[in-house]
Amino acid sequence: MAYANRILAAGLALLAAACAPGPEAARPDACAAADRRAAGLADALAGRGPSGGLTEIAACPALAGPAAREAAEDAYLSGHDEGRARYCTPENAEALALAGERPALACPPALEPDFAAAYAAARAGRGSAEAAGPVLRPDVGIGVGIGDRGVSSGVSLGIGVLFP
Repeated sequence: MAYANRILAAGLALLAAACAPGPEAARPDACAAADRRAAGLADALAGRGPSGGLTEIAACPALAGPAAREAAEDAYLSGHDEGRARYCTPENAEALALAGERPALACPPALEPDFAAAYAAARAGRGSAEAAGPVLRPDVGIGVGIGDRGVSSGVSLGIGVLFP
């Protein structure tokens, strides 16, 4: 019976959270007050293209007028252009390559050659490290679990294999 009560309580908590008004409901003009330039900058630095931010601007009811929407789009694209210039640095290309990630944004033509060269060089260096084989590292863990009929515990030891 206690188990059923816990499930019911969890379900009610989820229902209450789903029905609670979000920040936009409390302030309908919140989308109009957003710092579009900062949003564009953040999106580009995270490797996201401008389509998501522009879609948000188009869906904002407070930006119903063409002049307001155009100003928001210009601010967003200005920030996105600045962020894309920061994203397309050789240092970021190297970081992406070493992390095993592919570039998510197309770089401006003036920045593309240096970005691509740094990415390729870092990928080539990462490839030679991968060819050297896995790196072994010790890994020790302790596990404790709670069951339906009491407490059970156990200890496990192992060796993990870390691939760079």
